Amino acid sequence: MLYADDTTLTSQAACVDEVVCIDQAAQTAAKQYRDECRESFIKLKILTLPALFILECLLYIKASANRRRTHSNNHGYETRNRTELLPKFCRLSKTQRNAEYLAIKFYNKLPSEVKLLPAGRFRSHIKGFLVARAFYSCEEFLACEMVLKDFNL
Repeated sequence: MLYADDTTLTSQAACVDEVVCIDQAAQTAAKQYRDECRESFIKLKILTLPALFILECLLYIKASANRRRTHSNNHGYETRNRTELLPKFCRLSKTQRNAEYLAIKFYNKLPSEVKLLPAGRFRSHIKGFLVARAFYSCEEFLACEMVLKDFNL
């Protein structure tokens, strides 16, 4: 599980990087069949490896969201992004690719109504969204447009 502490999340992220590299190599080899595979993932309701990583990252952040800093902690202004979590400052791009930094980016990408759901409903709605989309990369998740109806709310 990724909930224990930050060191567990970081150490498992290194293992995930290796598995993702192998998974990406397999996907590259079968690039012509990618669309058919995506449909199979959706039909069989199976999470892709990147979607599983995103789900675990979101659940980790959800469990600790109330202990993290937001924009509203820095100032009292009523800004549009006041509820978004602030990632720790990272000078290097390699550090910005670590699991905790990515997890905060994933969480901030979600609609605010989804962030407010209790943990059980949060997990089921996020999992349903990830199964329906069958993401092949974290970048694909970050680039997609998320509408509230996609989460069946």
